[in-house]
Amino acid sequence: MIKFTEIQAAIEAATKPEEIDHHGNDLYCKVTPATTAIINDYESKCNVTTFIDNINSELWYEIPFCYVEKPKKTCKTCLLYQGYRHSCYSDGVNPTDICDRYQPNPVIYL
Repeated sequence: MIKFTEIQAAIEAATKPEEIDHHGNDLYCKVTPATTAIINDYESKCNVTTFIDNINSELWYEIPFCYVEKPKKTCKTCLLYQGYRHSCYSDGVNPTDICDRYQPNPVIYL
């Protein structure tokens, strides 16, 4: 049985990134043999619905309340100066490895 907290990871592992989407905290995935097997083993499958998308007329699953946004990597400088663009090099590490807010040409607002 796949639990409520495990469904997103199971679907992400079994599908291509373009076959997954979300709106708010509802998870959407394209209906495929792999996703159907996952949904059939899901503990709350009675809450899962299907819909036809408006773009390609393909069938998708809607899994309510199962999308959890992954936390962004944030360096110490970003935590200290949230909302400001800066040079993450002040932490002494390569910012592209640790920080999603890194700006290659930083602007510091005083």
